Amino acid sequence: MLPTTLRLPFARLFTALTAGLFLLLAPAAQCVPQWLPGDPRPVPDGYTTSSAIWDPDGAGPLTARLLVGGGMKVANNNQEDVLAYDGSTWAPLGSANGYVTALIVWNGQPYAAFTESPSFWSTIRTWDGTAWQPIGLASGPVYSFAIFNGQLVAGGSFTTVAGVAASNIASWNGTSWNPLGVGIGNGSVRAMAVFNNTLRVGGQFTIAGGQAAGNLAIWTGTAWTIGPIFNGDVHAIAVRSTTTIATTLLFVGGAFTSYSIGGLATAAQHIARFEGQNNTWSAVGTGVPGTRCTALFARNLGLSSYEVIAGVEDANSAQHAFRLNAGVWTPMGTLPNEAYNVHPATITFFGGRHTIGINSSTRAVRSWDGTQWLDVNGQGILGTVYAVEPNGNDLVLGGAFATIGGVAVNGIARGSANAWTPLGTGMTGGLGVFALATAQNGDVVAGGDFTTAGGLPANRIARWNGV
Repeated sequence: MLPTTLRLPFARLFTALTAGLFLLLAPAAQCVPQWLPGDPRPVPDGYTTSSAIWDPDGAGPLTARLLVGGGMKVANNNQEDVLAYDGSTWAPLGSANGYVTALIVWNGQPYAAFTESPSFWSTIRTWDGTAWQPIGLASGPVYSFAIFNGQLVAGGSFTTVAGVAASNIASWNGTSWNPLGVGIGNGSVRAMAVFNNTLRVGGQFTIAGGQAAGNLAIWTGTAWTIGPIFNGDVHAIAVRSTTTIATTLLFVGGAFTSYSIGGLATAAQHIARFEGQNNTWSAVGTGVPGTRCTALFARNLGLSSYEVIAGVEDANSAQHAFRLNAGVWTPMGTLPNEAYNVHPATITFFGGRHTIGINSSTRAVRSWDGTQWLDVNGQGILGTVYAVEPNGNDLVLGGAFATIGGVAVNGIARGSANAWTPLGTGMTGGLGVFALATAQNGDVVAGGDFTTAGGLPANRIARWNGV
């Protein structure tokens, strides 16, 4: 049962919406009023697992898109698997059965692994511009993609792909699936990256190419070799790429606290680095806190400097992202309004900002503005609408929303679908606007839980005179 103070707005909401939609959508005596979709949800709700940058027309006029995969809701749609963001608007990129566990762009086309439930088989699909077309069914989940020697490589926890025997890793040449030698045994593949013309494969496994391994292995294109023995899983891999091997670096992150080479152990708190010039591994500063490094992203900052961003799972802290610059790890703010176990599952760079996709989040994608993590907003209303009131040729919305389409409105706005403007600086100091009415002269009267209206003191009720 709603409190007495909240019953009126919902009754008025029904009446006002019916009348408002009739006025806006249907000339009298010509057609029957009907419900149509309103403003979309502006921020993806749900969780993300993967991301990629995709330019749908190559050198054409369209801007690049940020693609995120997982299990999310946005706009006026049900749960979607892949969402595309063009810098101002979120839109679903088709849909298929299952949720996305891996995502990549190869030869100008998005590829995604849709994991079925409850069997947890993955269907690997490619986007043909209209729909997701299957190219192979894996007998278990696919967690990671990479591009190596001109082919798409899928890694995960499976024994076959499209009926072809493949132990946790396989390649697609555009026509058929093939195993990578005898593959990875006793575990699963979680991360992959190309470094110095070899494919580096991380995960949670004890065998690679039939040899004893410790969660990291190297595929040369024809054979498997073994990397260091890590005492915990390798969950993320990133490469700082340059034109020479002398300045190209490999970073691995995971749940490990040390690695061993030739039986000699070296402490490394969740992150380690490989330098190809002198063929050496080392810890990266003092590492990062928590239980696991969940995501890594590296990029150059010029000819001689670079940065690495690490996502961290830490049940004891709200700090889940750290930046490495000049050998020092520094925290990058907090992730507000989230449960303690939230962590970045994917990190990329889009629109001039670091962007993270968050696991187990109701606000699934955020970008770093240099000071804090902000929602990556598209068009739509960020919050709950409690009241709708016809006013002239427009509608007035009242509710518990701070922004519409990224514009501050503070609980009240006027206009029509996807075209709202604020009424002054709106209402602050409470839960928002719960009821609306129109005076005989056209003024809007708002009631609710607020203490200021347009910056002036207001004891839960205020009147807007049009200016």
